[in-house]
Amino acid sequence: MNPFALLGVDETADDAAVRAAYLAGVRRFPPDRDPDAFQRIRDAYQAIRDEEHRLDFRLFGPAASRWAPPLA
Repeated sequence: MNPFALLGVDETADDAAVRAAYLAGVRRFPPDRDPDAFQRIRDAYQAIRDEEHRLDFRLFGPAASRWAPPLA
């Protein structure tokens, strides 16, 4: 899954653009009409919802959501 492609945003998109794409996707595929598409959009947004998550995704790929930094 490439969350950038799924949401239709560039990898350099900022928080506002990612959120706008997510909200557009939710309006297009509401959970009561297409739960599978809604889940994919929600997962994509969770993977790249802010700059830190986008950096993790670019560095570690799809496994980034399961990645946790080591304890200091």
